[in-house]
Amino acid sequence: MVEFMVSITIMLILFAIALLNYNQSREEIALQRAAYKLAQDIRQVQEMASGAETAPGCFNAGQPIYPAYKYKFGINLKSADLNKYTLYSDCNGDNNYTGVDYVVPVELSDFNLVEISSDTFSAFGNLNILFLPPDLSVIIRKDADESSNSVSIVLQSKKDPNKKKSIYTNKAGLIDVQNVP
Repeated sequence: MVEFMVSITIMLILFAIALLNYNQSREEIALQRAAYKLAQDIRQVQEMASGAETAPGCFNAGQPIYPAYKYKFGINLKSADLNKYTLYSDCNGDNNYTGVDYVVPVELSDFNLVEISSDTFSAFGNLNILFLPPDLSVIIRKDADESSNSVSIVLQSKKDPNKKKSIYTNKAGLIDVQNVP
């Protein structure tokens, strides 16, 4: 009987350790998945610009709604909403996301576990990354008028804010997922 009780105790301890490791690895996987999904969506916007797609919503009967239309596709992140971002086509050419642009809203995968870190928006409240064909020029705009050469979008675990991943993008079009120490 004592051997049986010792065996059960050992199995319960091993089960508790496995359960703790499962929850921890689940958070890490969710963070990694969200980081690679965001990087993939930035690359999708880049590919849309490189393919010179016509943006739905920017044309009426085959003609541009705005006379000086140039194909621009971008991604918008707002400090007011840390669980989602927006892919859009810049219909009016102002290099900013506005309500008249064609949009595809995207929620972070596992948004109950992961969010965009407020570190990303330390000195601004709005971020736009735009790609312009044919040479795929990149415009990185922090707020409406401030431009930058690069940006790091930081994602963090909601349960452990010390677990972070960064998506680095620069004006040359580099998109890279990095670990944050």
